[in-house]
Amino acid sequence: MIKLNSIDVTFNNSKISVEALKDLNLEIGIEFLSVLGPSGCGKSTLLRLLAGLQAPTIGEIEINSQDSFSYGIVFQDYSLLPWLNVRENIELGLQIRKAPEQERRKVSSHLLKQLDLDEASNLLPHQLSGGMRQRVAVGRAFAQSPTLLLMDEPFGALDAFARMELQLSLSRLYEDNPHTVVFVTHDVEEAVFLGDRVCVMTERPGRVRRILDVNFARPREKALKRSRGFLDIRYEIEDMLTPP
Repeated sequence: MIKLNSIDVTFNNSKISVEALKDLNLEIGIEFLSVLGPSGCGKSTLLRLLAGLQAPTIGEIEINSQDSFSYGIVFQDYSLLPWLNVRENIELGLQIRKAPEQERRKVSSHLLKQLDLDEASNLLPHQLSGGMRQRVAVGRAFAQSPTLLLMDEPFGALDAFARMELQLSLSRLYEDNPHTVVFVTHDVEEAVFLGDRVCVMTERPGRVRRILDVNFARPREKALKRSRGFLDIRYEIEDMLTPP
């Protein structure tokens, strides 16, 4: 369980002071939490707090875990090493940890299959489409089995088809190995499709405006997006985010 208690984050320089987050309270368990909100409301600041890259100005973050705690981050850009092939990029974190080769191969082979990258395992990043590169980035993060996986609009630069395929791949990976995922997106449909809960934030300074439970069974398929229950939640969130 991760608890953010009365968090404020203020950025100061010689000319201006900007409140990014104000009195933010949030509890995150073993779940897929989607985070939505207006541009500039502090969503990326929230991820930096959770990753330990940003300290709160006021408030505290509690992490209650009996096991060792580890992080994984997937950004919007792919951040792949251009001289490594697909399999080697997926195995990178395991290699840094000095995991045995047999373990690395077992993990990467499973992820290559799950992400439909089997036939591309020996290709270099420049030989891949944007969607395939982001599949590799997702696979690399999952390969390390982090306690907390942070995803900052990872599919934002992709076309609609590639985005849908990656949503399905990510959903399958999460169902295969549930842990804590915090997923920032501007896409309401994506947030509802992937999340167990959706956290809607206010305009800056960001606070939690509302958290909605998404109780659709897993595994989730594309047809879910056309269901009445799905559309009801989607429209409710869109109404919250649309100025009057």
